[in-house]
Amino acid sequence: MSIIFKYPLPVSDNLIPAGKPLHVGFQRGALHIWVEHENHMPDGEMSIAVLATGGSFAGDYLEYIGTAVSDEFVWHVYEWTR
Repeated sequence: MSIIFKYPLPVSDNLIPAGKPLHVGFQRGALHIWVEHENHMPDGEMSIAVLATGGSFAGDYLEYIGTAVSDEFVWHVYEWTR
């Protein structure tokens, strides 16, 4: 059986329980990620990067998850793969 949890994503690097990312978006003015977990027990952690449009970054070890638009900014969410 699977379960979906929501995690807040401050604009920085974030560690959250590992799972299948489903969606990134804003709720009540804050950026969140929704992640599917199997068996209610996440196995390990995943490292999430939140990047602003126009910022430079080394993308060698980043896997794109999604983009979320706020009133003022557009944020791009990636998982560190290494």
